[in-house]
Amino acid sequence: MNSPENKLDNLTRKFWFYLVIIIAMFAIPSVAQEPFDSRDTTKVITAVLQNALIYQYPALFPIFKIIPIILVALVFIQGEKATRIFDIYAACILLITAIFQNMAYTKDYGKVMLLGNQIILGLLALLWIWEAIVQKNKFYRKKRPAGKYWVFIPALLAFWFPIDVQTMQPDFSLGLIFTSEAGLTWCMIVPLILAMLIFFEPNINRPLARVTAFIGLIIALMNMLNWFVLSHNSWIGILHFPLLILSVYTCIISFKKEGLSTPEQA
Repeated sequence: MNSPENKLDNLTRKFWFYLVIIIAMFAIPSVAQEPFDSRDTTKVITAVLQNALIYQYPALFPIFKIIPIILVALVFIQGEKATRIFDIYAACILLITAIFQNMAYTKDYGKVMLLGNQIILGLLALLWIWEAIVQKNKFYRKKRPAGKYWVFIPALLAFWFPIDVQTMQPDFSLGLIFTSEAGLTWCMIVPLILAMLIFFEPNINRPLARVTAFIGLIIALMNMLNWFVLSHNSWIGILHFPLLILSVYTCIISFKKEGLSTPEQA
């Protein structure tokens, strides 16, 4: 069949497709109000991510923590009936973070937009909108092997985001599960999305999972380089391991031969 879904599946199996993503993320220049030396690009990116526009409204943090908690619970209660709602949420949060987490008003560079990130992550959000329309994800409510539940451990760590953002040191206050900025942070919310895809595999949109995981892998590796090598802040680097681990695992299963979908209810 030559359906759009099959075309996308074939496209996302091509090596050059992922090469284009990498080139776009690194080659598309950032736009800054004040000119800067290209050798300072890493500093500019760090300045944007630390002062992102999305973090200027902390009153929104609890809202964007409660919403995914409710939606995940709804999926486990309602199963397939709640899949589209989760897809819409994923599309919305990915679009919001794509735009506003990669934009900031900085002291040294003025208004800055990381265009490469905004474009690639924005296109990923559009893919999730497409998924909400075609409904290839099927989160059936049925009994699953106990071994599948491990994916929620790293996802919970990322969602919790146990760090004091002022000192960048560990903070294991349980209240952060509901109040941290993780709900509006791409690297911390995507592990939850990937965990859901892994858990409900094989009844998932494989091309979408493939692209989401690959972009997650690239961003995770970039953060590893930044936090472990360039900035020497190991704790926040550790908090990016959930994204790395779940991205790698999702990449692997997304290339497996698709299994049979079964709507059998628990």
